[in-house]
Amino acid sequence: MRALVIAIATLFAPAARAQVPPPTLSGEHFVGVPDVTTDCHPDGTSTVTFTVSGAATGPYPGTFTETGSATIGPQTLSPGGGQSIGTLLTFDAVFTISSATGDVTGTKTLAFPVTNPATQLAIGQCNTFETVELE
Repeated sequence: MRALVIAIATLFAPAARAQVPPPTLSGEHFVGVPDVTTDCHPDGTSTVTFTVSGAATGPYPGTFTETGSATIGPQTLSPGGGQSIGTLLTFDAVFTISSATGDVTGTKTLAFPVTNPATQLAIGQCNTFETVELE
């Protein structure tokens, strides 16, 4: 009789709840005005750094901050229009989202080294402009 009682108790034990995974970042959008610093060397390697913060919308609505940098190789490729572009050599960024859904910290990195600029669209341009007052 003892074995029967144990079997019944096991039969009515509460089921363990499956944990719901957090939302993905699919559909997440950042809106902000970046502060950009450049060190342009069109014949060599140029560096672009940025910091931006603003509104985050999507699965994690709230605010975000992001900092990052990119390096651009010699700007010798000419797509037309008198401007030259260079191969994007690196791109790295770190972002944080503060949201009631949950806080998220992530990274962005150039996924591949560009070995054929004719078929891989990882390009950039670095220019320095003088401050000019327009009338």
